[in-house]
Amino acid sequence: MLAKSTERAMTHIRSQQVLVVSSVGSNIRLQQIMDIIGRNRRGSVFVTDKMFCINNGIIIAYADLLEYINRVKTESIDTTCTQRFGIDKVFVGWRTD
Repeated sequence: MLAKSTERAMTHIRSQQVLVVSSVGSNIRLQQIMDIIGRNRRGSVFVTDKMFCINNGIIIAYADLLEYINRVKTESIDTTCTQRFGIDKVFVGWRTD
């Protein structure tokens, strides 16, 4: 299910790269499936070191790096934390499409 959703997302944003992270990223079978998807799309799949596959810290750090590189600034007062917030509702300042 996760692999299919990822493949659809790749198609939607026209991406050929996937970064597998978080605790689910340490699943060898998932890594194999993602590798197949990457090869079928003539793309690349990257898996973080197992020591980084324990929580969402690397996801947050990478998203923050992209915002920093693209000079997107969010003031602390404008931030919130909502666990049930859909990822399709998040403003992503570094995306250009």
